[in-house]
Amino acid sequence: MNKCCGKTSKLLKVSALVLFIALIFHLIGFASPFWSQRFNSNEGLWEACQAGICLSTASSPLLQTQDWFKAVQGVMIVSFITAVVTVVLTLVLLFAASMARSVPLIIATLTFAVATAVFILIGVTVYGVRASVLFEDLFGQGFEVGFAYILSVISIFGYFILALMLAADIDHKVNKDRETEEGQGDGDAENGEAADVEGEAAMNEEEASTSRSAGANVRVSPSVGVSPDEVVSPNVVSNVVNNVV
Repeated sequence: MNKCCGKTSKLLKVSALVLFIALIFHLIGFASPFWSQRFNSNEGLWEACQAGICLSTASSPLLQTQDWFKAVQGVMIVSFITAVVTVVLTLVLLFAASMARSVPLIIATLTFAVATAVFILIGVTVYGVRASVLFEDLFGQGFEVGFAYILSVISIFGYFILALMLAADIDHKVNKDRETEEGQGDGDAENGEAADVEGEAAMNEEEASTSRSAGANVRVSPSVGVSPDEVVSPNVVSNVVNNVV
């Protein structure tokens, strides 16, 4: 039985580790109510807290009237979905031996990783710009991002690094396959040349054998004045004996 990840490249294994770290940061940022904070309150995508008491942002008249906030929630939900797809595809690459060298599957994983990073980037950018204006105007205090917001930003770099590593793995596989094909082509050419040499040698040997057979079948000519039939004819031999007697 094949061991896990036995046919998977080291680069792809490291990519999976990077994905795991980026996913953790992404999930913490996605769920925690610390995208922004002030001296006694903090908010996230799904909860707003005041003096330690947290309520759903869906019940906040202020946040739910902000279209940009709903847009941020939407793109972050999409980023979570694409992140899940990225994880599933990566697991297939790691554990399915027949798919370990599938370039199309690696390209699909890379595409979803980039999409995840782009969606998170859109979300944190819109939130950072619009929330700072909104909360400073309302509360008259400086806007400070929380640790969940920072972790979400870090996860963007993680997904982009993952995409770059997958691209490098694709390039490595393509070059390796090309070298293998070139090596097979050179081997076929050498085998063809060897076959031609062997064919020529066989033809020369056959010609030599034919020549030897033809030489062996040639009969030596008898003395002048005596036909070959007379040399071997019994009547001729009898006439010679009678004349001698």
